[in-house]
Parts: sequence; structure tokens; C-alpha cells
Amino acid sequence: MIDVKELRIGNWVGTAGGTKPKIITVEDFWSYYVDPMTRFHYYDPIPLSAEILEAAGFEKKYVAGDIRLHWLIDGLLFCEDELSMSRGLHWLQNYIYFKTGKELDIKL
Repeated sequence: MIDVKELRIGNWVGTAGGTKPKIITVEDFWSYYVDPMTRFHYYDPIPLSAEILEAAGFEKKYVAGDIRLHWLIDGLLFCEDELSMSRGLHWLQNYIYFKTGKELDIKL
């Protein structure tokens, strides 16, 4: 379950029952504040995978002397371990936005 304070409009989230991923909208926040039990408790983080990172524009990089895979986007280099410990796609979207001021352009 995702805490509503971790979400921004445009974040990708998983829905209850594993149905198709959804983008958070203004209406989702409105519903939450009118009736906090209605929607946000049904959203789950989308785990990061190589396919999702590539769809978001990340490039695979290998760093000399390091056997781990790294991912590069907009000058930011992430180690595979760092990404596996993240809270999911919504967290990565927020991190990239706060570091670069750009939204991840991703289609799921």
C-alpha cells in the first residue's frame, strides 16, 4: 500500500487485484480528501524491472571494476542495488523529478 503523501499527479501505481497500472489524477486526490477510505488504500507500488526502466528512457551502463549493472538517465547514474531497494516506480518518478525538474516519459 502506498502512503498518499508519496504520490503526485502523474505517478504510475498498481491497483488492487493486479489489474492494469493507473496514472494518479486530480480526481484521485479529490476522492481521497472527500472520503479517505475510498481509493488510495487500493494502490500498490509497481516494482521496477529492466523493461520498465528501458521504457522510461534509462540506458544500461557497465562501470569498470564493478560487476553490478548500472542505469543512466539525464546524467544520473543508479546502481542496480539502489533501484531494487526503491519503493517502486512512483518513488523513482518523484526522485527523478526532484533531481532534474523533468518528468519521466513512460508508457506502460
